[in-house]
Order: sequence, then structure tokens, then C-alpha cells
Amino acid sequence: MNTPKLDKLLKEWRTHQHRGPEALQKLEERVTRALASERYLGAVSPHSATDGAPVHARWIWAWAVGVCALALVSGLVVRSHIGRTLPAAATWAMVAPAELATQRVLFEESESLFAQHLKWIVQSGNSVHLEIQPEPASVREPAGPMMIRFVVVRKMASGKKWENVWQTDVLVRGQEWVQFRVGPGPKDEIRLWFHQNSDGTYVMESGLALTAPVRLAAESEAILRVGQPREITRTRTAGVEYRLYQTLEALKGCG
Repeated sequence: MNTPKLDKLLKEWRTHQHRGPEALQKLEERVTRALASERYLGAVSPHSATDGAPVHARWIWAWAVGVCALALVSGLVVRSHIGRTLPAAATWAMVAPAELATQRVLFEESESLFAQHLKWIVQSGNSVHLEIQPEPASVREPAGPMMIRFVVVRKMASGKKWENVWQTDVLVRGQEWVQFRVGPGPKDEIRLWFHQNSDGTYVMESGLALTAPVRLAAESEAILRVGQPREITRTRTAGVEYRLYQTLEALKGCG
């Protein structure tokens, strides 16, 4: 729950979006300072992840982290009931129905808040980031909104069970080109673009570079079906096997 001080700032944002960029930036700084006293500070990013430019109303991420935590719990509860015909490693890339519903809420609320300026949301590790566009989108693209999940799973040399060691979820309103830094290295990033085919499948072009928790680099262009994880690459380091999976889900009911 937000503090009265933060609630006041949020209301000020909603009622003063017509202000010039300098005034909005000052308001953003006040919101960020208010969030400094909140326990979700680690999820607040007052700057764009792509070019360092300010992105207004980053306060939404304090709320978003709670949503993402709920999504994680929902996924753990029902994971054992999905993907029984998939390889054990691939089930970690599945999106449970309850989790997908939570992601829909996150996208809908964010899009409503930013008055159709929202392009995409990236949830990586403990952080949540957005990209907004100067002009509002006039219409919703047929191919969106969508959720794309990237998961790295690991199996120890002497073990039999797979575990999730890295995950990033991208919520995108349509056929947007997404490029986002996702790791500590200067070149750690995700790149993706997709297009819907007439048969309901999707052409997905993506690239991923990671230095942690394992060094991975992969480029992929493939036909994906909604809800069906696809292995992009695998590697083995010191006897430990790592696999990278990708899953596409439709955020139906948005907009």
C-alpha cells in the first residue's frame, strides 16, 4: 500500500500530464525520492534502460513488483499440473494460467495509466522497466499484446532435476522492436521482434547475450505457437548443463 505522501504525488501525476517535460521531470524526481522510503526501492528505475533518457512515473514499478511476486507464486502453485508431455527442462518456460492473468492485469493497468503511450514492459530479475513513446498508439495491432518469456535452466553434473536460474518476461503491445539490457555486462541484452502469420503461428526473431549466471549468446528465427516452449540453445560448463528456452503467450482480454 502506498503512503499518503506517495498517493498525493501519484494523483498529481495523473492530473498534470499536460505539463511540459521539465515540470514532469521534476515531478518524477519527487516520486522517485518518495519511493526511496518504500521497501520496493530496488525495483524503481528512474531512467530509460535503453538510452538513459528520463521516463516519467517510474513509481508504477513498486506496484508492479507486487504483481510480479504474485505471478511467481501462482506459477509455482500450478507448475506441477502443466507441461506434463514436455521435457522436464522446458516446463520451467511455461506460463501458468493464473500467472498469465496477473501479467494481463499488469499490462492493462500500465497501458491505461500511460494513455496508450506504452510500448513494452520488461521484467528481469528483481527489476521491472517500461518503454513509452512520445505519441499515443491510435489502434491496437492485430499481433498484440503478447508476452514473451526467456528462461535459462540448469542441471548440475551430479543432479537429475532442472532449476530456473534466470528469467526475463517481455510484455509488448504489438510488433515492436524490443532491445533491452538484461545483465551486468555492457553487452548483456535481449533483442526481439515478432510477426503473426495467417495460420495463427508467429515468426519470432530474437537474440540474447548473457554473461551471468552463465555465458550465453544466441540468435534465433523460428516459427512459434502460443504456449509451446522452444529451446533456443544449450551449453555445458564444468559439467553443468544450461538450456535457454523461449515461450510466447497472448495477453487476451487487454484493451
